[in-house]
Amino acid sequence: MTVSGIEKGVVEEYLKSMGENLFVVASANGCRLYTPFIRPDGEAIGMEIDLLPSGDFRLSDMGDTVGYLYVNGLAKDVAVPGYAHSIAKRYGASFLENDLVMDSTAEELGNCVHNLIQSAVAITSFAQGRNSATPALRKD
Repeated sequence: MTVSGIEKGVVEEYLKSMGENLFVVASANGCRLYTPFIRPDGEAIGMEIDLLPSGDFRLSDMGDTVGYLYVNGLAKDVAVPGYAHSIAKRYGASFLENDLVMDSTAEELGNCVHNLIQSAVAITSFAQGRNSATPALRKD
């Protein structure tokens, strides 16, 4: 097998694994997406994707990231919310009340799904004092 064959095989297997462990369920105004990525508490990182009146989309973690910080006693630490906002901003996300959110056009939806997942991973990893560049993948 050539190097380009190996690269193609790796990409195909990775995408196959992601697809087999990604669950999408219809909701009232869009869908809910459950990813194969997990937080340190073992819960899958999920999001809601809603169609906005403008035709764009709003992605939301439904408050799970802030909930994770709260359950672990970190939400009231003055520094943590500041760091969480800074990390979210780095990925193009923000907080709307307790929800980690990102707006997207149809063309950028895949990229925004990826960035919202990475933002949630980085924030929860930070909370655990782990390297935010090493997301956990669910092993089912």
